[in-house]
Amino acid sequence: MINQINVCTNLRFLRKKLGLNQTEMAQKLDVSQSYYGNIEAGNKNITYEMIGKIAELYHISPNWLLLGAGEMYIEPPKQENEPTPALPADWEAFMEKKINEAVEAKFQKMNT
Repeated sequence: MINQINVCTNLRFLRKKLGLNQTEMAQKLDVSQSYYGNIEAGNKNITYEMIGKIAELYHISPNWLLLGAGEMYIEPPKQENEPTPALPADWEAFMEKKINEAVEAKFQKMNT
């Protein structure tokens, strides 16, 4: 299960760290400002597709975005001229597996 509070807080933190306003962030993610703003405000749930876009575009760890766990960056942010690698065809299954593993690890840690 996705923790909306973590997602909202982490999205806002990321956006501000990048020096973007909500309109600019929404444009980068190819969504409307109102849709993005509603996700950041916790009024709409983030989708796996949006998680994938953010992870790919900004090299952000899905675990960090969803749970606040681990390092924020998967690797250093890409340079302006550096191409972004494509997501694998099975990225949705991969993301779901990683999210489930992270959630399970968090619950195990809480129960010890």
